[in-house]
Amino acid sequence: MQAKKDYLKQYLIQGAIIRDAQEMLNINKVNSELYRETITNAEQLRINIENSINSVGDCLLREILIEKYILGKTLEQIAFNLNYSVRQIERLHKKAIEKLLPLSFSKVSHLSLKAMKKLIPYLKEGYTYETAVNMVYYDNIKS
Repeated sequence: MQAKKDYLKQYLIQGAIIRDAQEMLNINKVNSELYRETITNAEQLRINIENSINSVGDCLLREILIEKYILGKTLEQIAFNLNYSVRQIERLHKKAIEKLLPLSFSKVSHLSLKAMKKLIPYLKEGYTYETAVNMVYYDNIKS
């Protein structure tokens, strides 16, 4: 369940990455291709997260996920907006997370925990998997 929450939290983080990359694109034309790739990857991840949330059939559960992970509201704010108790929203939030389609980690299932810990910071910054691997492993060989 924590993996699903972490995945959904990436929505707002990717929004910040997009804004930063757009700002850097305006400042530094030399690396424009890198910034465009970063923006494209972040936008694609946001679309994937939106699709995951939209896969939840129950409209109340879907609304809770939208308010929490897309709009960045707290569970207390959501409870107030929807006129539910905080405890009830906590229960519904848990149920909504469980209703999400299962996340697939098939592309990275072969990686060790040690390798994933090295790669995740680069992936969070918006780099593609291939770029992160190159930065972690091949750039260190050159040094």
